[in-house]
Amino acid sequence: MMDKLDWLSESLATVIANVAYTSWKHFSNEQKELVKVAFHKDLESNNIDVTDELIEAVKEEFLGSPMASMLIEYISKFAKITKQLKQDSKSTIIKFNEFGFPMILHTVIKDFKIEPYAQYSDSLVIAHKPKQRRKVWETRVLPYEELMIYDGWIDIDTDKVLNNVIKSNDFVTVKQSKYRCFDKRFLSDIRNLINVQPLAILN
Repeated sequence: MMDKLDWLSESLATVIANVAYTSWKHFSNEQKELVKVAFHKDLESNNIDVTDELIEAVKEEFLGSPMASMLIEYISKFAKITKQLKQDSKSTIIKFNEFGFPMILHTVIKDFKIEPYAQYSDSLVIAHKPKQRRKVWETRVLPYEELMIYDGWIDIDTDKVLNNVIKSNDFVTVKQSKYRCFDKRFLSDIRNLINVQPLAILN
């Protein structure tokens, strides 16, 4: 147990130092988010088995440290999501594709499971049938990815959400994407636009 605690301490300290060389209380919310994501990635790539026993030991050993809360969030991410999902339910899935571009998908969830994948200790696999499609697709979500799932098929003007009109006349309309690859503003803008609590969220 002590070896694992030492590894966790060194990992988190390294991640914090890589983000900013200052005390944790002076970190901005954005910096704290960067630390959490990097720490979780380190846990995943090293296949660290995070148990309730380990979390309790961390709480006792590292009083006042954000480590315990990060570990709790790490192991509960997918568990919280699967508790909210229902088979054969219409859902709107909002996430980034593999190239970092926003995607909004109306679909029917058929099944879901948590399983190891590559170097990751777990991943969320959602089997679903997109609107107007015959075949069932599988979408795999890794622990560091962002995802929102809404109950029902939410009507969203995708073009209006994703693009700004730069120029428009009788002959041509020029549009420009509002977002860069993996732009965090996309998910927050969508939440503000829909103004409905997501069924499940991962970020």
